[in-house]
Amino acid sequence: MDSLRESAPPPPSAAARVAAVFALYSLALAQPIYQLISRQPEILVARRSEPADLLALVGVLSLLLPGLLSLADLGLGRLTGWRRTVHLAVLAPAFLALGLQVGGFLPLSDLAVVLVGLGLAGLGLTLVGTRPTAQTYLTILSPAALIVPALFLLHPPIKAVLLRQINAAACSRPNRPGRPS
Repeated sequence: MDSLRESAPPPPSAAARVAAVFALYSLALAQPIYQLISRQPEILVARRSEPADLLALVGVLSLLLPGLLSLADLGLGRLTGWRRTVHLAVLAPAFLALGLQVGGFLPLSDLAVVLVGLGLAGLGLTLVGTRPTAQTYLTILSPAALIVPALFLLHPPIKAVLLRQINAAACSRPNRPGRPS
């Protein structure tokens, strides 16, 4: 057991852990939800979604959830002294979601997809826990935390829903004197 502790790399820095949480949850959780909504924008029209609804969704999926998980990662890691274990526990659901997405592309039964997802999640967690280059890769992916929600909000059907409120407000303004109507 001591040989495992000696061979394990030092735990990643706080900034690297936060970057990894934001990147993984952006790619594993937020992006599939954004993609589903972008493919069926009529849902937004049928629901009479307002721009604030979309901005709230983006805020929760891209900021609030990863932010709270990052705080838990940093706080519990500091309190318990098990930084690497807490970090891997926080990343586990995101790795599982990614593994299930990959498994879903394969022509397999549901049970096989779950097993592939679990295997890929275990592989991802093992690599991040034992290889500093895997943690570096997650840090390099951190811009995804900004790119994924930006692409969603700039997608033409979503952008139209966002601008609908602005355009309606601009059209309802009374004309100013001296300006043509």
